[in-house]
Amino acid sequence: GIHGGGGSHYTGHAVDIVPGTNDRGVWQKVRSFLNGNGGTAICENKADSKDVPDCNASQVNHIHWTR
Repeated sequence: GIHGGGGSHYTGHAVDIVPGTNDRGVWQKVRSFLNGNGGTAICENKADSKDVPDCNASQVNHIHWTR
């Protein structure tokens, strides 16, 4: 992902997760599971780091989870 200096990744409060499939339904289930365990998980747009609600594989390459 795109990570700014001093961001949550560097303080141990965020991870990037890549499910082993391009099936957006699986990505949405993973995101929902993570959100159910606290924090915020988004399918992060690879161009601008914004949320892609439908987890479209042509726009995302990882799930960003912040706790």
